[in-house]
Formats: sequence, structure tokens, C-alpha cells
Amino acid sequence: MNYQEEKEIDLVRMLLKACLGWRTIAVVAIIVAFVVGGIKMATNIAHVLDPEVQEKAQQEYDAKVTAYEAEGRQLELAIEETERQIRVQEDYLDQSILMQLDPNQEWNGSMTLYVGTDYQIMPGSTYQNENQASKIVAAYGDYVDSGDFYTAVMDKLSFQVKDVRYLNEMLGVSVDTGRYVISISALADTREKCEELINTAKTLLLAAQSQITTQIDKHTIQTTEVRILSKENPDREAFQTNQKNAVQDMEATIANYRTDYIEWEAKEAELKLPIVTMKKAITNGIKFFLIAGLVMGFVMGGIYCVGYIFSGRVQGSESLPFGLHLIGEIPVGTEKKLNGIDKWFLGIFGVVAKREEKDARLGAAARHLSQLVETKVEGQKSVALISDMEKEELDKLVTSLGKSVASGVELVSAGNILVSPEGSKLAEDQSAVVLVAKQGVSVQKTLNAMVDQLKSYDKIILGAIVTEVEAK
Repeated sequence: MNYQEEKEIDLVRMLLKACLGWRTIAVVAIIVAFVVGGIKMATNIAHVLDPEVQEKAQQEYDAKVTAYEAEGRQLELAIEETERQIRVQEDYLDQSILMQLDPNQEWNGSMTLYVGTDYQIMPGSTYQNENQASKIVAAYGDYVDSGDFYTAVMDKLSFQVKDVRYLNEMLGVSVDTGRYVISISALADTREKCEELINTAKTLLLAAQSQITTQIDKHTIQTTEVRILSKENPDREAFQTNQKNAVQDMEATIANYRTDYIEWEAKEAELKLPIVTMKKAITNGIKFFLIAGLVMGFVMGGIYCVGYIFSGRVQGSESLPFGLHLIGEIPVGTEKKLNGIDKWFLGIFGVVAKREEKDARLGAAARHLSQLVETKVEGQKSVALISDMEKEELDKLVTSLGKSVASGVELVSAGNILVSPEGSKLAEDQSAVVLVAKQGVSVQKTLNAMVDQLKSYDKIILGAIVTEVEAK
């Protein structure tokens, strides 16, 4: 028969059950702690005494130190290089003409110079003189590419240009040896600068004319086209934004490098020489002893909790067979012999009651039982108490209750009617029966079987009494 549809778990009682198992928990935890700690200590001592192990540990340590130092140096170089790039980029943002231009109005200038010679084709002559114009134009190109040309331009300008690379953004000179043309282009933020750049370049090229004439041949330089105009450049703003964002990107990069460097410095504490000394071997053994003991203690406590859940034992009045009336709950009294630790745990969880409180509970249960007998039992008012608890404990409970029951009510101890034929016969001969369950000891299935057997006798079951409950 199914007497109980749902099982409730009392966490306080479950924890108390685990605490009261402290002896077993302590013994198992100590044994495991000694085994684990001893193995660890023995292993470490063996390493201390083995020179090959020590040498291998030293080699591993040296390799870690080398890798650690290499990582640090790599980060330092990365930080230095990124800082240099930031300085270069910031200087570029400050000095570059491209960063100063207004995208809505930038000035562009161009000038074309034609190089001419007195070369003429001689009609009817097999031998013709070589036209030196291509060589002359190439010589001007070499002069521009030598670097002296742009340095001279910088010296002659009325405005300051910090470096040749910034001048190259403003001024360009190219030659076409096939067409005998020298082309000058300029870019500036004002018309005046644009004109000055072109005219300065032309002046320097004309100044080189006499030297090139001496080296190659005489020639003339004619200006064929000059153009200076302003225009919008939609791509310029995007270019300027990208250059500014480049600094922010590099600053983010160097911030990451510095974070990595701080983390790298913190790793130095981990670079401990992994050579185990005798003192360290013993210390590690003790540490593992304590850790293993604590872990095993918690594991054993968990086992006790699981055992409580699946024990199938009575854990309070809610564990009684379904439908039984609760006559009373009798707490553990101070007269019970307990050692100091058990008594301490029971006191914390409020299990142990003072003698006066236990007597009051016994009296209340006896009076309640007497009322039930008066209302439900006719004729002989004899009541059998049955239980799967120890017979001596049941006899003591019967004696205690007998002092407070009403006159005319007789209580007898029948014990476990499932295993004792005498007890079964004694219970069958009485007018009514009371089931007694000892919390944490009585088995629910056994109590259910007793109730089924009593019902087969058609006996009056007045209810149940639960003993060893919490005082609170």
C-alpha cells in the first residue's frame, strides 16, 4: 500500500545527520589525508635525493627564464618602435602640407619648359650630327634626382619647410627625354606659395643651364605653359581623417603592449626555481595532507546527506504512514548519555530538551492518548505500543507514559510485531494499538507493514508517537 505520495527533505535534519557522523568522517578523512600527504611527501623527498631530477628541473627553469626574458625584450622593442611611429606620425600631421590644405580650396600649379637646340638635318649628307636634346633633358632630371635641387629650393623659399619629404608633397619635377620637356608641378594652400614654388624651381633649373651646356651642348629653355588654379578635392578630407586616425590606432596598440608588459612583469613571481628542498618536500606533504583531509571530509558529509535522503527512515511526523493521527512528539532529553561533541551538535540544532520540557511533552502525549482511548475504545481500555525500535527503549516509554495516562487505561509494550510472535499476539489481544517511531532509526517500510498487519486484525489504531525529535 502507498502511504505517502511525496517525500519532504528537512535540510536542518539532514545537516544534523551529517554532523553526528563526525567520527566516521574524521577517521576516513584522516586516513585519506595520511595516504595522499604521505605519497606526496615521499615523492618530493625522492626528488630531493635524485640528482637527475634536480638537474632536469634546473634546465626547465633556465629555459623558462630565457623565454621570459625574450618575451620582455620583444615587448620593449614593440613599445619603442610604436612610440617612434607615433612621433613620426604626429610630426607629419604638424608639418605636412597635405594636412594643412582646405579640401574645398587647394591650389595647384604647373609649368612646362621646352629644351631646344640648334640641331638641323643636313640634306644630302650621309653623316648627321647627333641631337643632344635628350641627353640635356636627362641631365636636368639627374640634377633634380640628386637631392641638391630640393635642398636648394628649401633654402630659397620665403616660408619654412621642415624636411625634404614635406617639400616633395608640394613640389614635383619630371622630365620627358622624348619630347624634350621638363614639367614642374606644385601644390599649396595659397596661390602665392604655389607661384613661389614653381618660380623657384624654374630659377634653379635655369641656373644649372650653363653647367649642363658646358658638359653636353648649348641649348635654350622656353616656358611653353603656366597654369595656377584652385579646386575642390573631395578625397582630401578622407585622407586627412585617416592620417589622424592612424595616431589613435597606434596609441591603442601601444596601450595593449603596455598592458602585456605589466602582465609580463607579474610573471616574474612565477619563475621560481623548481628544485624541491627537504623543507619544501615536508611543507608540500603537510599542505596536501590538510587539503585531502578537508576535501574528504566534505565528500563524506555529502555521502551522509545522500544517505539521509535515500535511507527510507522516519525523519519526523511527516514520514509516518499516511493517515495516522499524531498523538505526540517526544524530544531527546538531557538524561540521555551523550559525549561532548554529540551533545554540542545536538545543542546547536536544538535537539536536546531539558528534563522539564521532555516531561511536559510526555504528559501532553499521555493526556492526548487518554482522550483518544475514552472516545474510541469501548470496554477494556488496554493499549499496545508497537515499534521497530529497541524493546528496552519502548518499555521505558511505556513506563513514562503510564505515569500520566488516565486511570483505567493500561499500556503494554508489544515491540516489533513483525519479528516477534509473542508481541504480535500481545498486540492482537489489546483493545487498541499505538505506533511508536524513533526519528532517524525507524524504517518507513517496516512501519507500513505493521499498519497493514494491524488492519488485517481489524484493530483500532489510535495514532502514532514519534520519539527523539528536536526540542525546538
